[in-house]
Amino acid sequence: MPKVATSRSSKRPPTVPSSSTAASSSSTSSSSRKSQPPITSTHETGLRFDPLKNKYVDSDDEEDSSPAAVKEREKERLDAINDIDFLYPQLKDLPEDQVRDFKEFMLAPADLSPLPTEEDIRASPGKTCFYGFYMSEADIRKFAIKYDKNRRPTTFTSFEDMCFITSFLSNLMNHKMVWLYDVIVGEEHKRRIRTMVEEVGEIAFCLALCSNWEHRRGFKPTNREVKIIGRALKKMPHWWRGAEGDY
Repeated sequence: MPKVATSRSSKRPPTVPSSSTAASSSSTSSSSRKSQPPITSTHETGLRFDPLKNKYVDSDDEEDSSPAAVKEREKERLDAINDIDFLYPQLKDLPEDQVRDFKEFMLAPADLSPLPTEEDIRASPGKTCFYGFYMSEADIRKFAIKYDKNRRPTTFTSFEDMCFITSFLSNLMNHKMVWLYDVIVGEEHKRRIRTMVEEVGEIAFCLALCSNWEHRRGFKPTNREVKIIGRALKKMPHWWRGAEGDY
């Protein structure tokens, strides 16, 4: 496993993000969104931060149908639409029906297939797989150097760097939390990801958008969320076997 300058867990909850340029392409609409959830550590599978309740709740809880919750979800949808307009300025030159179809696609749940097989899940020490992006220590450090104006000048990847990248990208996800997990490198990963420094069977970092358990419960990142994170990282997402025994 890569040596990181911290003794804390590799699961990194968000902190408060700073301003940026290219990767913060949706910051115009994100600036007015709800405040970031506090840094905390949780190992329960399928937890998500509910900004209305200001606490972590199970992702298969019944959807809140209160007026405040409905209003909040509509605001999130409008924020996402504004982000799409900002990311794709060429939409203004297209016919209205094409723009509507494109936005509906971007707001729809992403197709995460091929999904992990039962064999993949059983082979994972924690019986959990994650969908997300490969991140080397150097990737995390370079991202922080590029976008964190308050970063201290160090030559190693710090815990603060990990907190920064998860916080920054959670902001692009309308504060849906993304995490850094330890995952196992497979042959397909090594074949497809040319920049990967780890070997097959070794442990790498994955910046995860969701787990197989969340996917089963109906939580799926939208096409917009997958594309905006991929665009910020200049990477493609994959499914990974979790490397830890307890999530």
